[in-house]
Amino acid sequence: MTTEAAPKTVQIRIHRSREYFAKLRGYRVRIDGEDVANVRDGQTLTLDVAPGPHELELRVDWCRSNTIEFYASEGALDFECLSAMKQFPKIFLSILYCSIWYDRCLVLRPSAVVPEVAMAAR
Repeated sequence: MTTEAAPKTVQIRIHRSREYFAKLRGYRVRIDGEDVANVRDGQTLTLDVAPGPHELELRVDWCRSNTIEFYASEGALDFECLSAMKQFPKIFLSILYCSIWYDRCLVLRPSAVVPEVAMAAR
């Protein structure tokens, strides 16, 4: 009788889209409330996490993303991030996102395909 050991780490990939907002700044990647890395403009970052439940969030200055709760078990998990201002490029909304809606300034969501993986599949 053989038993397979559970994986010691699971990979997560975070792709940050290319955009004007905070172009020269890295978004701080927070896992379970701790800063673990920075993701730069247009970069895909790969991190190892322990199996189990986790919370993922991004921050830049006082602005932050939504928090995603996920369960890491096996295989790679893909996420993408972008600025909410990319979705709504109106000056009034930009002011709101940087002041009142600072907790919605960045958008973090699960991704079906990370661009580098899609390019390799062609």
